[in-house]
Amino acid sequence: TTALLQQVPKAYKTQINDILLTALTLVLSKWTKSKSVLFNLEGHGREDILEGVDISRTIGWFTTMFPVVVNVENAELNNLGNTIKSVKEQLREIPNKGIGYGILRYLSEDENIQQQITKTPKAEISFNYLGQFTQTLNTSSLLSSAEESSGKDQSLKGQRSSLLDINAIITNEQLEISFTYSTNIHEQTTIEKLAREFVSNLQQIINHCLVPENVGYTPSDFPLIKLNQQELNLVLGKVNLENIEDIYPLSPMQSGMLFESLYAPEGGVYFEQTTFTLNGELNVTAFTKAWQKLVNHHQIFRTAFVWESLSEPVQIVHRNVSVNVEIQDWRNLSTTEQQTQIEQFLQAERKQSFQLDKTPLM
Repeated sequence: TTALLQQVPKAYKTQINDILLTALTLVLSKWTKSKSVLFNLEGHGREDILEGVDISRTIGWFTTMFPVVVNVENAELNNLGNTIKSVKEQLREIPNKGIGYGILRYLSEDENIQQQITKTPKAEISFNYLGQFTQTLNTSSLLSSAEESSGKDQSLKGQRSSLLDINAIITNEQLEISFTYSTNIHEQTTIEKLAREFVSNLQQIINHCLVPENVGYTPSDFPLIKLNQQELNLVLGKVNLENIEDIYPLSPMQSGMLFESLYAPEGGVYFEQTTFTLNGELNVTAFTKAWQKLVNHHQIFRTAFVWESLSEPVQIVHRNVSVNVEIQDWRNLSTTEQQTQIEQFLQAERKQSFQLDKTPLM
């Protein structure tokens, strides 16, 4: 459970719901011999999605329920990385955590919308991750969590909305999964087999994500750019994944600068050089550290550009970029010779130009 909460999300920038649904969908698709599974997903509805609405002082859940089809068409246990990323992206496409479905279903007066909802197939399986519940009360507190059963969640005379309800919860730092079903529909041995395979798949996914080489990003990790997974993989293949801080689109000015630089690489457009004459002793170590601190603070100094094979160029912000300080010692030369060396140095640097896909661009 600790690995599931702390280490696993780092591999593919996932949430626990992504991992649980990946493991569950693989089991159910095998059971139903289908490449997709229709779920009724349930949530607490307390997401911060409405501007100006503060629910921090409101107790309780605003339960949301909405249908979701999770597709695992190309899923294989020996290629878990792609499956995890695929399920993650499908879940990220759900607007506002699904809260709009209930609003449309119960409040919309649009006949077309109501007809579409009526025609939507009814999910036979529901899934709900309830979250983490940890005993935080002091042992000397007047109140403590009750260990006794809370009883039935609904009346035995009531009709359940799903044939199979699957709930997951982390309590006292341990993951608990419950399957609720009718013995008139499913046999106990069938549900037990599903539960075992679910846990087995979950363990395989955890083991996969704990391998350092198994890491990756998906388009939803960089919402400002509009790249599909194939294009994103092309961009990511040019850099160290662990050194990526963010990926942005280019501003209009940057797009123009990139175009001019690629159109006339030897033209020296936007290539600026400045020379200074300093009087006194220069502390090279402090000077270098000052520049490094500046680069660490400003993202633009840690940015490189990628454009090849992309419909739109992007800029990658690197987490760590080292400043290169080149020292030329011309103290033994005459003033005239020093000036000649400076001019030759600047000319050579200008001819070399910038590699726009490398950092730092300074």
